[in-house]
Amino acid sequence: MDDPQSPTERAELISRMFALITGKLEDAAALAAECQGRRPAEELRGKSEELARAIDEAMTLSQAALVVLER
Repeated sequence: MDDPQSPTERAELISRMFALITGKLEDAAALAAECQGRRPAEELRGKSEELARAIDEAMTLSQAALVVLER
């Protein structure tokens, strides 16, 4: 399949994807930092679920970037 995007559009898309990945990883790092120290287990459970979602989203974006880069 032909890629309808110009090299400039493709480069911009990849750049935006990496910016989104950076944001998700920064969110994950902030959540992990919040959980350092003593906290109630229920709070940590909720934060751990948020952390897992942020990491999953970063992974999805990373996989999408690989697909675009392989075209």
